[in-house]
This record gives sequence, structure tokens and C-alpha cells, in this order.
Amino acid sequence: RRAVFGSVNSTFKNVFWKKSTVELGLGKESRDFKTSPPGIKPILNAASSWFFAKNYMRLYETTFLKLNFSQQVSNKFTLFSSVNYDQFEPLKNSATYIFTMDKDFAPNLPKGFTVDDPEIQAQRSFMYTVGANYYLRLHKPWLQESPFIFIKDFYNFKLQFKQGVENVFNSVSKFSQIDFSYHQQANISPAAGIDLYANAGYFFNTDQMHFSQFQHFQTNEIPFMLDFFTHTFQLMNDYGPSTNKSYLHVGSEIRTEYVLLRYLSFINTNTWSESVHLNYLTTPTLNNYWEAGYSLNSLLFIGNVGVFTGFKGGKLENVMFKITLSGY
Repeated sequence: RRAVFGSVNSTFKNVFWKKSTVELGLGKESRDFKTSPPGIKPILNAASSWFFAKNYMRLYETTFLKLNFSQQVSNKFTLFSSVNYDQFEPLKNSATYIFTMDKDFAPNLPKGFTVDDPEIQAQRSFMYTVGANYYLRLHKPWLQESPFIFIKDFYNFKLQFKQGVENVFNSVSKFSQIDFSYHQQANISPAAGIDLYANAGYFFNTDQMHFSQFQHFQTNEIPFMLDFFTHTFQLMNDYGPSTNKSYLHVGSEIRTEYVLLRYLSFINTNTWSESVHLNYLTTPTLNNYWEAGYSLNSLLFIGNVGVFTGFKGGKLENVMFKITLSGY
């Protein structure tokens, strides 16, 4: 690196009220434009870049100060807020050695952006977030949980509002976002369970914002993964679907001990599970995109394999086979 990076983070419990948490952080870092949800694992991007000159991750630099506060009102309900100040700077690729010498790195720009776009250029941002989270863990003594599919019984609702504020410490941010998410897991039989997720939101204005502040979605463009398949788009560019407009993402997974291959005797000798995946996303620029897939999970408790297909409208877009080392 040509710069020194570092950060300090502290957490304080029960400072103002009982069951309250205060987090303070500051520093200088290089980050993936996709930090929430997380993007590609850095170790995978490093290996892919060095051996194949295929750099999936797109990075920026920030000098930041953050302050987070949360208050647990009850065992199920939590209020939270945060204040973030960032000085964003663009980064360029500067590596001079590549294992594969006949290839070059792609520019350090998210898909669809140029160096002249205001969402990528250097800027200062002051942003605050307020929200609420409701989590309910269910107990079903009448239903025995499978020890192989790793499904819990819970509901989680989260509502938050984000506001970029201009003219605070030279901030140029000016945007507003409302975001709602719902996540549920449920055992529906001793050998099967479902995992459901929905995320919807809207940007009221987007006069000025950094690309890292867009709404991003869980994607895994790289064929080899260290993440789970659940609620993840496997066939899209990691930054292509990101938006600062309206959005709706719905994901579902049915996980069971028996779907297809587990009925075969030579596979049924191990404690594996199977899943059927279906994910849907719509934005003003990506209308009605679907992905469907099948995966065989917890192979020797170290990984999963799956095959996924993508559809835009009613047209088949792509098919890909995926491997991950993260097993459950």
C-alpha cells in the first residue's frame, strides 16, 4: 500500500441507561463499496486478482468518525441510531506484479460508473440513521428440530431511516432513504424448514450521495465462495443491481433432508441436506429479475454445491455451477 490505514473501535455498555450500548469508531480505511450487505471476501478477491488478474472487488478510501447508540426496550424490541462522518476518496489500482502476466486488472470502478461521476469522486458526508428492530424467538416443544438442516424459529422486523445532511463539517450529502426488512426462519416438519427474507425501500431524494450509500444487495459473482447460498444472487455483477431509487428484494429457501439426490442410496449415507432457492429483485433499472437454484448442503460439514439459473422477465439469462466452503 501507498498509505497507512488503521482504526480504533470502542463499545460501552449501560452507560446512560440499563441495556444501552454506545459504540465509537474512528480511523482511515479502504473499503468495498458494498459493506452492507458484505461483498466478496477479501481473501478470495486477493487470490483471484493475483493468479488470474480478475479483481471482483471495487474499493474506496474513507477517513471516518462514527457513533452508534442502541437501547434494548424489551427482550424483543430495540431502538437504534447512528451518526457517520466520512471523507471519501477514490482509489486506483497500483499493483505492478500479476501472476498471469498476459492480463490486466479491470479499472477500480463499479459497473456503470466513470471517474467523472459525482457518486465516485472525493467528497465529505455527514449522515444519521434512526430505526427500530423487533426480534421474536419462537419455541415449538411439539416439533422436533432436525439436527442437519440448521433452521431456527424466529421473526425479525427492521425499519430504519437514513438522512444525508449537507453543510455539516463541509458535507455535501443530500439524500433520504426509508428501508424495511423482514426475516423469518421456521421448522415446518422434523425434516424440513423455510428461510424467508424481504427487503423494500425508497429514496425520497438523491441530490448528492456516495456510491457506498446506495442500496446494495447480497450477490456472489465469483464462482467459488466462502459464503452461504441463502438469499444471495449468484449470477449478477456485484455492483450492477445497486440503486438509489425504489427497490424490492424477496428471497426464499426450502431446506430439507430430502428433495432430490438424497433419495439415492449412495448419497443418503451422509448427513447432508438439500435446498431449493428462489430470489426476486426489482428496481427501476432492473425490472423483475429472478434466480432459482438447487443446492446440496453440508458436504462433510465443510461446504455446499449448487446450480443456479437467472431469468429477466420470462427470458433465461444465465446458468452457473457454484461451490462454497461454508457449510451448515
